[in-house]
Amino acid sequence: MIKSEVDRSRKLTIFTVSGKVKAREFAIAIRSYYAGEVTLYALWDFRKGNVQLTDDEIWNLARSVSTLNLSSRTGGKTAFVTKKGASFGLAKMYQLIADTMSLPFEIQVFTDLKEAHQWLGTGDAPAS
Repeated sequence: MIKSEVDRSRKLTIFTVSGKVKAREFAIAIRSYYAGEVTLYALWDFRKGNVQLTDDEIWNLARSVSTLNLSSRTGGKTAFVTKKGASFGLAKMYQLIADTMSLPFEIQVFTDLKEAHQWLGTGDAPAS
């Protein structure tokens, strides 16, 4: 499951991933985000999720994002927060692929929520 929450005061959307999540659910969440209220900053919290994506699905997700209207994210940042291990590797793979696509925002991968918020410049991480 992917839940999203918009914090307008920080220009931030937080996506919380929990349970088993496959490519289709990511694609739906991404399309919904860009069809709705887009914020400059995005944080994807994968710490409670079990991401089940193949290399090809990661490539296809990155490619599909690059085809969207991303002008509202110019100068923005996206942070992925994961546990160490496979999820971290998948997130880094997505980052590397996206880096080749000249997106108008930066992507970084973290294992610490506080560090992600510091990099985003969105203030302190929530206490939970």
